[in-house]
Amino acid sequence: MKKALVLLFAVWSVLCLTCADSFSGTSPVTIYRDDFGAPHVFAADLEGLYYGYGYAAAQDRLFQMDMLRRTYWGRVSEVHGAKFLEFDKAMRRDNLTRAQVKDQISGLDRQYQVILRSFADGINATIAEALADPDSKLPVEFKSFGIEPEKWKDEDVAAVFLSVMGVFMDFSRELENKALLDYLIKKHGEKKGKALFSDLVPGNDPDAYTTISAVASGAVPAKKTSNSVSTFSLARELLEEKKTLQAAYAELGLPIPGEAPSASYAFLVSPRKSASGNALLMGGPQFNFHLPSDLYEVGLHAPGIDAVGSTLTGYPFIMFGQTERTAFSSTAGVDNITDYFEEKLNPKNPKQYWFMGKWRFVEQRKEIFKVKGEEIKEVTFSYTVHGPIIKTDEAKGIAYSKQLSCKEDYLSGFVSFYELMKAQTPEEFKKAAALSSLSVNVYFADTAGNIGYFHQGKYPKRNPKANPLFPAQGTGEYEWQGFYPPAQNPHEINPSTGVIANWNNKPAKNWPNGDLGGIFGGAAGWGMDHRVTLLTDSVKGKQKITVEDLEKMIQDITLAHLWAQRFKPFLVDVLKRNMNADPRIPIAYELLASWDNTWSDANDDGLYDDPGLSLFNAWWDIALKNTFEDEFGEYWGASESSVGGPFNWEKRKRYPGGHPLFLRALLGKKAPHPLSHDYFNGKRDEILLKSFIEGMDRAEKKFGCPDMTSWKMPVTPMPYAPTTIMGVPTTQAMVKMTFFMERGTENHIVEMKKGGAEGVMVVPPGSSGFVKGDGTKSPHYDDQLEMFNKFQYKPLLIKEDTVKAKAKSKLNLQYTYE
Repeated sequence: MKKALVLLFAVWSVLCLTCADSFSGTSPVTIYRDDFGAPHVFAADLEGLYYGYGYAAAQDRLFQMDMLRRTYWGRVSEVHGAKFLEFDKAMRRDNLTRAQVKDQISGLDRQYQVILRSFADGINATIAEALADPDSKLPVEFKSFGIEPEKWKDEDVAAVFLSVMGVFMDFSRELENKALLDYLIKKHGEKKGKALFSDLVPGNDPDAYTTISAVASGAVPAKKTSNSVSTFSLARELLEEKKTLQAAYAELGLPIPGEAPSASYAFLVSPRKSASGNALLMGGPQFNFHLPSDLYEVGLHAPGIDAVGSTLTGYPFIMFGQTERTAFSSTAGVDNITDYFEEKLNPKNPKQYWFMGKWRFVEQRKEIFKVKGEEIKEVTFSYTVHGPIIKTDEAKGIAYSKQLSCKEDYLSGFVSFYELMKAQTPEEFKKAAALSSLSVNVYFADTAGNIGYFHQGKYPKRNPKANPLFPAQGTGEYEWQGFYPPAQNPHEINPSTGVIANWNNKPAKNWPNGDLGGIFGGAAGWGMDHRVTLLTDSVKGKQKITVEDLEKMIQDITLAHLWAQRFKPFLVDVLKRNMNADPRIPIAYELLASWDNTWSDANDDGLYDDPGLSLFNAWWDIALKNTFEDEFGEYWGASESSVGGPFNWEKRKRYPGGHPLFLRALLGKKAPHPLSHDYFNGKRDEILLKSFIEGMDRAEKKFGCPDMTSWKMPVTPMPYAPTTIMGVPTTQAMVKMTFFMERGTENHIVEMKKGGAEGVMVVPPGSSGFVKGDGTKSPHYDDQLEMFNKFQYKPLLIKEDTVKAKAKSKLNLQYTYE
């Protein structure tokens, strides 16, 4: 059977490459690989360039790309079994079908269709070679997981793009907000319940840090005065189901569909703020740390394209990098482009819902799931005019569906990223940025001294009667009324401040993010306390900024303790005024005050250097519980969650964004916009002090001795998980574990010198994810790991003569195309 498959694929490949009736051109392609195995593809046309790119990417990441493709199509359980069936169901239900993706491709201009087709053909050429010589060229994972590589089509390349960018657009907190409001009203009554809810979910915090100082002309403030859904809803029930699903996914290491990614940061400097007089760009895309890396470095060189950098694996463009005249980067926009609708079902026929004055039948689609080791399963999904139905209760006559603004033109994001990579002027950058319907922040710098920012996305004009914090009634009265033109999205070229800083924070002062603007929003919970200030604090007081300052910024935010930098002064102040409250406090005070608010292990002994860290962490969640539990009940924990699960005082986790609620509570009436009431009930110092004493008791029990100077926590390790960003297994190989970092999956810095842009980058653990059949890894599997751990970088190679001079290998190909 295997030999037959190899022969069939080889014959098909020969026909594809030689049939004169189907193809009308031939393009020579040359692929150079540098010291770290990164491919640099040179071709005379677009067809050859993307054939070579697909060929090289498949050599390095074929199995990873196959898992990404299977993720979007909902076919992971075919390889990894029934434990992924619910994951597959969510993907099939919410994503585009293959026919719908093909339809979107057919609507693209020819050059973009050429890119997708040529990239797929390059992958297929590598597959044909691998099947002909599986011991040397076929990734061992195909044998380990018991599958053969399948032929790629242009819609599969698009699916890889959508498997991350598309899926992570589908992000909402309307159901969580509704369940929270119901809970608070039941606990405290309507008036107080709504007031507490507004403290937790402001929707639009006017004091939040913004990337640009100007207002956005298209913004409409979030309305919070009314609730357009019925008080009797399925939100609470659905939320409980989601928690159960979340626990199951956590065991598999899977993100929940509809969860935001950990996002990314960027910092740009104008020539007048730069010590060299050249514009600077620094980026840190955050996709966590996986094996192979979620990012892939490549150089693309053809007429009209001359770029180098990194991108998500299998993406047919570069997301983070440079040309000779420009630099570009991006971060997640984490903005409000998804709405839920509460559908009214026909009590006589639950397959009908009420819309625009009449009963309509839900559309139904049957899907077949071939689960490894099990019988074939058939599942039926239902859809309303708004989108997929995610929950139905026929007895209550209610269903929830969701509408995503970018779904009908998902691939505009692909087109935009491709054009951003090519843009050579601010005007071209703005034009390219405006093409995308996806919620993404993009950045630009050039050798002429310009820097720029654009908050992308297709933002609905919501019905004024609808409350954007909650699901709307789906009966037709609360429909979207079109979309804001992209020219009204927040953007800025050459800001007067001389810098652009973003860590997924609020783009402009009057730009709300609706249901995401609160405790459930994570990085999207834009408030007066936000992690973006770690970037600006790193260069605070500097009149001029250097490349070395940006390198130090990356180290600073990697090690910084966000909560301590913002909240330790409140605690230290209380301890200073209450030295006699507990005999341990004088020593604890000195340890806290002398701690530099970092997670550092300078002597590399496996322990964090300072006991002040242990003291602060032991206090933190106790203080939050003692402050908020009486008002919020079980929901107090939502105020202290971090990316990767609830806060654990003994371990480090990702920061979700900031803690504006606690900051406002501590400031009391001195806060710019005070909370609805005093959460300390007039006993702020007493609660903070009591919590600290409880924290000391907790720490003493943990460390087993009263000597606080010995209370040093073990360094939290950071493994490179053998999965995709979506949690799908990719390999059985391993690399050395490192220390936990709040850092980009890769980091890049580009200086826009007058003679040509010069950039550096590091993409751990390495460019290649290839493991041979006998288990031998590519020499470039993990050769950037130690460099990354030591905050070192390698140059980005952009000029052709430099690429050739540093090349360690050269491969010539020939591609015949239509």
